[in-house]
Amino acid sequence: LNNGCVACKREVSSMLALLSLNHENKFDLARSDEMKEFMCLLKVDDAHCISLLCRCIGSICEVNELHPHVLNFFPLDDLPRLTADPKVIKEVARCYANLCSNFDHHTSIVTPVMIKNLIAL
Repeated sequence: LNNGCVACKREVSSMLALLSLNHENKFDLARSDEMKEFMCLLKVDDAHCISLLCRCIGSICEVNELHPHVLNFFPLDDLPRLTADPKVIKEVARCYANLCSNFDHHTSIVTPVMIKNLIAL
């Protein structure tokens, strides 16, 4: 992930998105310490890569009990800069929507920064 190969980063993001489609994998991914490492892919200057990673996170967020894990590694405050591409906007909105489905986490999710981010979408 530290090399400059955008194609490699796209493949890693694609792999994560595909893995997250399986219910059991969502738990493994969300609870993995390595997910914080994968968040570096959000800094890649490649909308396709970012979109795929957000798709993975959105899939994990389909399981309410995994939301606390996601909130530990997914940088909600950094999302406005990810919204230039329509594919990224769609996947970021899906992440927010799935996170908002769990009322227990509204206080940690619904913040002034998140409201600002939603308006930016």
